Amino acid sequence: MDIAWREFEKLVTKLENALSPIGAIIKSPDKITDSVTGQLREVDGSIRYKTKDKEILIIIECRKRGQKQDITWIEQLVTKSKNLKADKTIAVSSKGFSKSAQILAIRNEIILKTLSELNPVNVTEWLIPKSIVNLFREIKLISLTATYYDNEQVKVYSTDKLEDTSFFDKNKKSIPVLLILGSVEDYLSVHKPEILFSPPLDGSSKDGISLSQTMSEGDMYLKFEQQFLSVSQLKVTIELCYLHTITDIEQGRHYTYDSSKNKFQISEFDSTNDKLPFTFRHLADTKSKIISSSLEPNKPK
Repeated sequence: MDIAWREFEKLVTKLENALSPIGAIIKSPDKITDSVTGQLREVDGSIRYKTKDKEILIIIECRKRGQKQDITWIEQLVTKSKNLKADKTIAVSSKGFSKSAQILAIRNEIILKTLSELNPVNVTEWLIPKSIVNLFREIKLISLTATYYDNEQVKVYSTDKLEDTSFFDKNKKSIPVLLILGSVEDYLSVHKPEILFSPPLDGSSKDGISLSQTMSEGDMYLKFEQQFLSVSQLKVTIELCYLHTITDIEQGRHYTYDSSKNKFQISEFDSTNDKLPFTFRHLADTKSKIISSSLEPNKPK
């Protein structure tokens, strides 16, 4: 057994002593089922621990060669990590890594460490969340189509512009298209919530969702020049997706609020989407159970 491997085994023992109190299980070596082949694959070390929602798996691979590790090993680890469904992968080299290996590792979130850098203290820090993922729903207008009568002729008006000012309510006050989209979201949340949660959470879209409503005479108008024409049917087609931003926990604002009956924990995080600033606000009870989350545009200063 060479010196580097003995150092790795000593490290594993230290990890067990440091992480066992928080419920982590360390194995070295370990065998994990490959999700593609179904076969057991060996890793030099593994760390498992449970959060509220899932079990986290960190795998550690160690190379004990007398030179810097090149991109080839990192390419192998990217595939292996994916097939083993590891949440994190730590590649350990006694001599460091080539520049190309470092670039590929960064792009694929492989953590690179030398034996001297890997210690129980910084591994424990990796188990503690440093950031929060704020997930929000985005609804994009594909088309807004209104059927109306003009001199007893059925006509159709369609737009995909959020700034369109052709729509008016029964009091003949302008209805912003954004307000119509908001009412669509409200309707779906009450009557068809399964549609709101049907898109995947990876940012890909579910498009072509259409809703139609028959309008009573005088409930909604289209205005062309100075003429108001009653809408008989409204059809909205949208694209729905989920987006996310990642914000540093330490940069958030965390405070409590006492009402007459309850006490709440509030966390606020500032971020941007399409260069537009907004604030995420998470409201939780005293046991850190999320009660509500909201996204609010930041007002210009």
